[in-house]
Amino acid sequence: MNESQRNLTFSFSQEKGTIQGGIHVGPSTTNADLVQMINIAFMPAGKISIRHRDSLFPLSPNNRPIKLGHYILSPVKDGDFVSVNDEPFLVRPPPIAPFVTANSAVEHFQSLVKNRDQKCVISGETAELADADDSEEESDLHTAHIFPVAWNNLLSSQVPDYAITYKHPDDGTGVNSPQNGLLIKSEIHPLWNAYFVSVNPDTNKVISFSELTDQYDGRMLDPACRQKSSPYYVPDELLKWHFKQCVLARMRGPIEPTYLQNGLYSAVPYSLSSRDFTGSSPASCYSSRYSSQLSLDITEDELEDHPTPIHVK
Repeated sequence: MNESQRNLTFSFSQEKGTIQGGIHVGPSTTNADLVQMINIAFMPAGKISIRHRDSLFPLSPNNRPIKLGHYILSPVKDGDFVSVNDEPFLVRPPPIAPFVTANSAVEHFQSLVKNRDQKCVISGETAELADADDSEEESDLHTAHIFPVAWNNLLSSQVPDYAITYKHPDDGTGVNSPQNGLLIKSEIHPLWNAYFVSVNPDTNKVISFSELTDQYDGRMLDPACRQKSSPYYVPDELLKWHFKQCVLARMRGPIEPTYLQNGLYSAVPYSLSSRDFTGSSPASCYSSRYSSQLSLDITEDELEDHPTPIHVK
């Protein structure tokens, strides 16, 4: 993706002319969706007014389609200000070996998610499922993790412990709980992992962050995965986490992030102001100018065949 895909841009009234962020919105994204995303990506000191450059009136959080173009964020009270949320987002490596290896917890995860959903919960399409003895890579439908299995040791710090109520005995963190999975088409899987598409848990509506996923924008997440009568239902907290990651990854900074490296969906993160993102470290799974250095339970050798997460020096 390049900068031209953004059809909305944002600036602050106190810094006129400086692009603070932008995003691509799909055809079904509403004013209410936009207000929600702005409140994730930006941090007002108090109440703010959101106004399209060509309008005299502030934006109302209603269900009308978004007017494309440039928006100005202004504090309502004199002396208040608006700033970019500096919270780092979690960069996902590709969900391939050695991160996703065949074991009882993974096989249990795949089986329960397939049996629960039966179809792609984003597109609504049915497709051929792989046989039990076949690799899932051969299937038209994939069991996708909401929270990435590669960073399973961070799950408890990112998602409340009470969110995942069902765990396999061999799955200590719960990352391979069916509650952390969705059945989706194989072509959607890398786009989901690269934060091109998500689900707003408040509405169960699919939200597109790229032209690549606009065909799914506005669809309702299939209810099969959200039935609270099932012990395997997907909780709000995990969908909220993924939706927030998409906004943080996609919406901040003047430059649109790119998620392509050697044909895979690794991350070259956004740039804020004029700072460049350089360097690499398997110990850094976050990507932001406010980079967090974390100690992970993976080694240099395990990351050898994977695009390396990028962090700021």
